[in-house]
Amino acid sequence: MIRSLGLIFLLSSLLAGCADIETETRGTAFVSMRLEQDSSNQRTTAKGITPEEAKTILVVLRPPSQCSSNYGNSTQDMDRALLDLSTQEVELMVPLETQMKLCLYFFSEEYGLTELNTGDVEAESFGESDVFIVDSETTSATIDVVYWGTFYSTLTAKISSKSSAGFIEGTSGSFKLSDLTGVALKEDNFTISDNQSHMIIVEELAYGSYTYQVEIDGFSNEVNTFVVSNSEETLDIKLTPNPVDLSWISFENLVVAQIGTTDEANASGTLV
Repeated sequence: MIRSLGLIFLLSSLLAGCADIETETRGTAFVSMRLEQDSSNQRTTAKGITPEEAKTILVVLRPPSQCSSNYGNSTQDMDRALLDLSTQEVELMVPLETQMKLCLYFFSEEYGLTELNTGDVEAESFGESDVFIVDSETTSATIDVVYWGTFYSTLTAKISSKSSAGFIEGTSGSFKLSDLTGVALKEDNFTISDNQSHMIIVEELAYGSYTYQVEIDGFSNEVNTFVVSNSEETLDIKLTPNPVDLSWISFENLVVAQIGTTDEANASGTLV
């Protein structure tokens, strides 16, 4: 779910001091942009910091794929720079006649561009622009930016058995999802209705690391840690059946007969 307020980048050579497009080479242009808030698109932010609270805003120019929480230096980056908070402006070298978008990262502390190259500092809010193109004839443009407090994912957990026999319908089980501090985010007690698998869906799960615990009667408990970093994530959780103690089982009059020339046989006898 988006937690946003309206932001726009104004790109214009007609407004003095607002933006300038200056062709550097045949294939690129040096562009100055100014970030402004669109009060007509105001929404309440539920998580993260607002742009006004940010002490550092990183602007990354990328191809038109979805922005992610990972802002570290990438071969896909076209350019990156820090927004000047005093003027709300940023200068970027952009390729001409190329689809691209802006990914924004907001921090509550002051950082330099070099400090943010690795992507180790967690961004507290994010922004993503519409896809846009700059050409040699461009004199002005308005680029909408969607702002939100964090990235969210829909998690689908598919629980099944490692054994081809599957589950026994009517068996009870539980699923628990926690953050790394141990705080439970979802607890689900269920009854198996399909002997092949059981599905659990968790919506609006913020990007980050989590731990799940699955318990089903007749199976070993499964505990694991995983990372959510995409808009849709799937966990394929396969449980190991508990071993059966056969020491108390015995047969009388046991007869074993091979089935033809195969490696299989029929066994019969009296269980005592």
